[in-house]
Amino acid sequence: MCRLLGFLGNFQNWHEILFEFQNQSQIGKVPFGAPIGHYDGWGIAASLNRHPLILIDKRSESAYKSRNYINSVLGITGKPIALLAHLRKASPGVKVNLKNVHPFFSFPWAFIHNGTFYDAENLPRNKNLELTSDGSDSELLFHFLLTFLLNEPIIAKNWPNFVQMVLKSNYRFTAINSIFSNGTDLYAIRWCTKSPEYYTLYLYFNSLEGVIVSSEPISLPQLDKSNWREIPNQSLVKITSTPPKFSIVRG
Repeated sequence: MCRLLGFLGNFQNWHEILFEFQNQSQIGKVPFGAPIGHYDGWGIAASLNRHPLILIDKRSESAYKSRNYINSVLGITGKPIALLAHLRKASPGVKVNLKNVHPFFSFPWAFIHNGTFYDAENLPRNKNLELTSDGSDSELLFHFLLTFLLNEPIIAKNWPNFVQMVLKSNYRFTAINSIFSNGTDLYAIRWCTKSPEYYTLYLYFNSLEGVIVSSEPISLPQLDKSNWREIPNQSLVKITSTPPKFSIVRG
């Protein structure tokens, strides 16, 4: 249960986007009946010059009014081409500690997730992939995706087959909403099985700057509200930035 942000392109106001996203740790939507706040950690990864994303910083603290968050954003040298940011609300039973803070990495991919995947330790995955978390269902989901989706040469083309595999299984999850990037392309999945009013993903497109994907629209005067659209459930979005464009593949 988290808030996600990713963008790919050439955004002039990227600092402001990240600072506005920071506020979602305090005021972002939560599932019905859940306490407010996404206070269980934050992380930022960025790519310069189309290299794979590197970790800028992550902390097991709330991003809200965090000086560490502010300093990390201001400390990014140059303009990021691709960026992921994550505000964590821990799933029940998953520890609140630094190891479980997103993003997770497996070269050349960086990954963030919103949702709970039950019994994720039983997901089939390449055993050569090293776990860095403390039992995070999100990292286990990442390895599952790496094994069955991200290693495919054409991810978008393989998406319907992946969806059918999941539908025919006994996997249980609230959502596998996620954003991942290799520094050149950026992908987003919106797929929830409950609380569609909470497990949302929105896409912003500007042909001159690029594409933003966020759990909730980012409210800034520089971002035209009419350019936001909700990504349909059970969809994969592929985003490229030369020139900026996106495509949505339904399951």
